[in-house]
Amino acid sequence: LVYSPQGRTALYIIKGFPPSQWDYEGTDEWCRARLIGSEPGLEVWSIYNHTDSKDVPKALLGRPKPSLPTVLAGNFNLHHPLWTTIARRNNKLRTCYKLALQ
Repeated sequence: LVYSPQGRTALYIIKGFPPSQWDYEGTDEWCRARLIGSEPGLEVWSIYNHTDSKDVPKALLGRPKPSLPTVLAGNFNLHHPLWTTIARRNNKLRTCYKLALQ
């Protein structure tokens, strides 16, 4: 189990995947596991972004570009107008799009 004790995110790495073939890091808002035991490898992120904030996606954009295929999962608390019948206008989603395009 990959997590920060005070954090809002977690990842579970199956016991059959040897610890020598992956590494991890985490904060209160995100955790990341790099699975490096097979080609091409994989980076998996679990992210929690507080409501009405874009601090976490911006902080992640400041990190080096991933060198492995990457999966982002979590609760971004960012809303797009197409996701609801109530008209919403929220430009905070653009930061999340930038992460996905890296």
